[in-house]
Amino acid sequence: MKNLLRVWLICVASLRVLSVVLGYLQPATLAKSVFGLATDQVTPLTARTFGIWTLLSAIITLMCALNIESGPLYRITMASFAVALLYFVLEVGVYHTVDVRSAMPPFIIASKLPEGIVFHSSHFSFLILIFVMPLFDSCRQHYQSSCWRRAIHILLWRMAEARKEGKME
Repeated sequence: MKNLLRVWLICVASLRVLSVVLGYLQPATLAKSVFGLATDQVTPLTARTFGIWTLLSAIITLMCALNIESGPLYRITMASFAVALLYFVLEVGVYHTVDVRSAMPPFIIASKLPEGIVFHSSHFSFLILIFVMPLFDSCRQHYQSSCWRRAIHILLWRMAEARKEGKME
């Protein structure tokens, strides 16, 4: 299980490095692909700032993957996921600079761990269900409400199972 988590964290760190490359080498591409609703607001300075912020989170994620046994490093990594999630929630829901399609990869990465790893990830999945998904009523209309009820039941069941196994604090 730890090897699966390690591989997943390395993949996440690698994806974050791609954003760094875009921020530094192709700010116009970053503006179109991430901030498509406000490309005029993305200057070379904001692109580099986004790039350096993403580089820091990639380093934290990679360090966690390499030191998977470190509890404090793991919690810092999960906190960086929460910060990224909050950032994109604000950009989508409040500032309207990012569209839902562009925000879905960060939402998925910030809220999910590989299947079977339920400790701590349940907290972030729950945050997604409660705070993020209501912002996307247009997306939600495509699914039946029974689908949402089932997703919540599965999440609560996974949290209960993780708590029984002592994997959640």
